[in-house]
Amino acid sequence: WGVFSSTVRRRVAWDSCYCTSCKGRCKIIDIHTRDWPSSGLGRSRRTAEALYARGPRETKLSNSMRLNRLTSLAAATAAALSVRPGHAVQLPTTLPTATTRISYAYDGYTGTIPTEFGLLTDVTYLRLDANALTGHIPSELGQMSEMASYFHLGANSVSSSIPTQLGQMSKMSTAFNLQSNMISSSIPTQLGQLEQISFSFHLSSNSLLSGIPTQLGQLDQMSSDFDLFSNALSSTIPTQLGQLDQMSSDFDLSWNSLSSAIPTQLGHLDQLSSGFNLYSNSLSSAIPTQLGQLRQMSSDLWLGSNSLSSAIPTQLGQLDQMSSDFDLSWNSLSLSIPTQLGQMSEMTQYFALDSNSLSSAIPTQLGQLDQLSASFYLHSNSLSSAIPTQLGQLDQMTASFQLDSNWLSSAIPTQLGQLDQLTASFFLHANSLSSAIPTQLGQLPHSSSLYNSFCLYSNKLCADVPTELYALASGDKSGWAITLPGSITTTNSIGTPCEHIISTSRPTSSSTSRPTSSSTSRPTSSSTSRPTSSSTSRPTS
Repeated sequence: WGVFSSTVRRRVAWDSCYCTSCKGRCKIIDIHTRDWPSSGLGRSRRTAEALYARGPRETKLSNSMRLNRLTSLAAATAAALSVRPGHAVQLPTTLPTATTRISYAYDGYTGTIPTEFGLLTDVTYLRLDANALTGHIPSELGQMSEMASYFHLGANSVSSSIPTQLGQMSKMSTAFNLQSNMISSSIPTQLGQLEQISFSFHLSSNSLLSGIPTQLGQLDQMSSDFDLFSNALSSTIPTQLGQLDQMSSDFDLSWNSLSSAIPTQLGHLDQLSSGFNLYSNSLSSAIPTQLGQLRQMSSDLWLGSNSLSSAIPTQLGQLDQMSSDFDLSWNSLSLSIPTQLGQMSEMTQYFALDSNSLSSAIPTQLGQLDQLSASFYLHSNSLSSAIPTQLGQLDQMTASFQLDSNWLSSAIPTQLGQLDQLTASFFLHANSLSSAIPTQLGQLPHSSSLYNSFCLYSNKLCADVPTELYALASGDKSGWAITLPGSITTTNSIGTPCEHIISTSRPTSSSTSRPTSSSTSRPTSSSTSRPTSSSTSRPTS
């Protein structure tokens, strides 16, 4: 049988429609990439046991076909067909035993996942993601022994635990995804049996507890997207994860409660080109020198918001392919900044060493980061000595040049006037900078956004404010140096000739409110967005 032609009132043969009789009761509709007639589907009975779309492109049907009248849909790419139930709909419990693909993603289904799906042992593809499903994951789904790709239950509200039986789907090669649910308890060790999976292992954004099973190190065919972020995982990072040495992108354990040292074995992930993310845990001890072996990294190395200590390894300077998002902020790192970090000359945005205990002078070699356009963060440390004149070479900067809250001294280099693309966040406040303000800072763009974040207060600056700087202010300039947000007079000696200034001790946090890790809240998942490859502000799938 076939469908009715849109041009003649007769049946036409069409090998993509299989029916149980000539009365129009459709059993399976197999949609290829050929054009559909404008009507005909609506003429069939309103019960279809299966709807299955395939082909090199998705086919969308017109509203005249009334797909919403079809019930008991199975193996359907309903999202591609723009099926949107107008009311709460639960998943079918009866599907053809020969079903091999089930897809009900993005369709607003409610209720629980039917245990009967476990009887469909020929299914190789299951997508129930982005619905409103609740309840637990049926252990019966582990009987889908032919499951090979896209076991995707993400973005629902399923809870309880991950069934150990899911480890029986040993043919899984792509996309095991339970992310963004309400799953609790520990990760089953049996998931380590999914040894064929090569892409997308997602358990992120749940409430998973306890340690990461060592058995996950057996997933050594993984090439990208090993994501356990945003859970409540604790204990140490297993050394066995260093066996995932085929990973090329997105190794993400961030936003958990992992503790102890970073395993040196993670240096074996030397095929990674982007996305090594341990941000916002409780990791301690020194950064392993072996991370310098990640020489293919071009973006997104996040170690910030932990309790890492000791010196920054000089070996990190070997990551000279890095172009964005190098973050060691909010730790307890000490000693000097390695000169070797100046070798990261491809960096274009987000170089963050702030909120540590780094000391000594800023290396002149950081002036080699002359491709940076935004986010040069060295603030809230214990850096001392003069600001290197070489930082004037960062003349591509458009926002966030922040050296505030350190112990920097001597005069502000005239070369900083070369940052003439900067439109926001020029922060040198809360240091021990002295002498007159260079007239060259008047070369900075005349924008209200820069003016409102142009901060030189709490230093030892003297003499009059150069007239060239008044142009940075918008509106009424008469009170600019005293009352407006860009004030520079606080604890400075503006208006006093520099030769009359008597050396005094540097203002302390009690008199200048210098931000420190104890006075400034550590970023949390509730207050700060998770870092992504597209985000450059300090830290969401």
